[in-house]
Amino acid sequence: MATTIDFSAQLQAFLARDDATRILSTAGLTVAFLVWAYYQFIATPDLSFVPRAGKAPGMFGLGLNDVKRDFAKNGTKIITEGYQNVRPRKDLRIAQLE
Repeated sequence: MATTIDFSAQLQAFLARDDATRILSTAGLTVAFLVWAYYQFIATPDLSFVPRAGKAPGMFGLGLNDVKRDFAKNGTKIITEGYQNVRPRKDLRIAQLE
């Protein structure tokens, strides 16, 4: 019980400091950045080997709605052209049915 009182007293003393807001906001931003960096660079799979087909949405995804509309109109054509443009990888072997 003494540790709980001691902890709450220390917390109140910390929050009474002038720079407590700056310290807490810096810690919060640091944790948010670390979580973002983890999911951005470590936790997500690397899909750079997957070929792309169709229009690119542009810088920062500003043309994403145009790309979606184009895909809704010409989706089958885009996918077919994508399959035709992809060369098979030599290290992948596909079983052939006889």
